Amino acid sequence: MPKTFLLAIALVLFVPIACFAIDPCAEAYRNGKETENLSQCRTKAESGDAEAEFGYALILWSGHDQKNDQREALKWFQKSARQGHKLAQVALGTFLSHEEVDQAFRDRPEAYAWFVTSGETEAAARLLSQLTSDEIQKAKALAKEYEAKYKK
Repeated sequence: MPKTFLLAIALVLFVPIACFAIDPCAEAYRNGKETENLSQCRTKAESGDAEAEFGYALILWSGHDQKNDQREALKWFQKSARQGHKLAQVALGTFLSHEEVDQAFRDRPEAYAWFVTSGETEAAARLLSQLTSDEIQKAKALAKEYEAKYKK
């Protein structure tokens, strides 16, 4: 996957986190070789902190000086998104639908559901226009379910 794609996603999704108080996930992302903040980030994520789950997922997705683990990252994005974390929901919509992401991880109906849940209606509409009729049916059902469960 091109580094520019990952950098763009990181800037759009992670910079807002870095603007607040010292966050171990933001610090771990900025300094990929420093393990104390990474450990603190993971601990916060494991405790159910939606912001930390999102930050930890972003670190795992990009690999940031380690081997990336996109499968595990998607699990953490989902944990955060299910708590109503809008950026995690948008990230899932993006990653699950982007053609540069490994096909094994792509799920366009689920991506649509996350875009709808996050309120990203333009992205949802663009994606919907690319889906097959079977995918549309699944996407709309998932969107209804996700909005009921995960929209803040």
